[in-house]
Amino acid sequence: MNQNFLRTTLIIWHNQLNLGLAIKHWSWWTALFCFANSLFWAFPSYNRIVSKDPQINDYNSFWNRINEQADHPLTHYDYPPAVHEAKISFRLLMPLLARFSPFKDLNIRMAYLFFIQHIAGFFFFLFLIKLAWRYTQDKATSALLAIAISVTYLGHCFFYELFGFFDGVAFTLLLISVYYPRAWWAVLCFFLSFWIDERAVLASGLIFLLLTEPENIFRKEHFKSIFLKAFPFLVAYVVYITIRKGLELKFGLTVPIGTEHDAGLGLIIQQIRTIPLATFLSYEGLWILIIVGIYAAWRKHKRLEVSLYMVAFFIIMLVSWSVWDVTRSLVYGFPVILFCLRQVALSTTKTTLFTLILLVFILNFIIPSYKNHYFQFYWQVPFPVKVLHLFS
Repeated sequence: MNQNFLRTTLIIWHNQLNLGLAIKHWSWWTALFCFANSLFWAFPSYNRIVSKDPQINDYNSFWNRINEQADHPLTHYDYPPAVHEAKISFRLLMPLLARFSPFKDLNIRMAYLFFIQHIAGFFFFLFLIKLAWRYTQDKATSALLAIAISVTYLGHCFFYELFGFFDGVAFTLLLISVYYPRAWWAVLCFFLSFWIDERAVLASGLIFLLLTEPENIFRKEHFKSIFLKAFPFLVAYVVYITIRKGLELKFGLTVPIGTEHDAGLGLIIQQIRTIPLATFLSYEGLWILIIVGIYAAWRKHKRLEVSLYMVAFFIIMLVSWSVWDVTRSLVYGFPVILFCLRQVALSTTKTTLFTLILLVFILNFIIPSYKNHYFQFYWQVPFPVKVLHLFS
């Protein structure tokens, strides 16, 4: 009787939420809610970014480097190899957007680029919802998944990060390439994401798998269509590598790597105690969806596809553990969420899938959102707490 009551209740909730979303432009309204919800639970310290006090504004050195890139994008600067500023020589897209904007003042450029990342946050949720709808054909599940993500670091990074990390813009560009796989601008978005952060190159492996559906590649009737779909994206890789190598040879742009430069496998041993919690907090309740999705695909004998996804995801995990900012690195593996969502949707009923995503949402809501960096865990502070702090 209790099981029947619970099932009936879940069906009612599912139907009611679908009924509530039976409105025009429902995906846009849901994306706007996710935007506001994420901003509420991880409100940025806008006061710090404009402060002249060096004890309050600890972002200045990063933004000065970005401003330097905007003015002289092809100039090599000798920073100590272990610092962040030395590692962004090829992260040129956002500095170039600042360069070709009408703004020359550092603070205005900061606000401009930060605004772009905010807008990218809205479109990330929009395309996430649209892709979830494409895979599930269920508005309630699609909306609930986006809301569940909006209370995790993956949803917060569009607003919370004041350090000049533009991961959110890269995430949005990668999602656009999945949503419009046959459009020329999909390849352009795919390519541009590489110039925001090298982690996007790693994430693009998962995007590439989403686009090509490799399980069918050995079937003669599918090989040609898969190759034609994949070819423009393969060209994007070649063009990126060629341009990057050219910049390195002609202008001396480099990125120092190695444990002694705070980017190498040796860091795994140094932060072995914090890695398990940092890994869990990167996705929180979404790990349940990932595990169930992998299991569902494996049971359907999609062994090649599962293996490729797991290898690509493990590479992202390994690289994430090899740097100090584990959380922001590991969430670059977010495309695996879409793969797992699609596999569960193909394997079960809409009500069961909705129940699973509801469980993910509850866990994400209960678990505080933290970012791990250099042995520390930083709480992303909600708006009411931030206001109290400002006036205390």
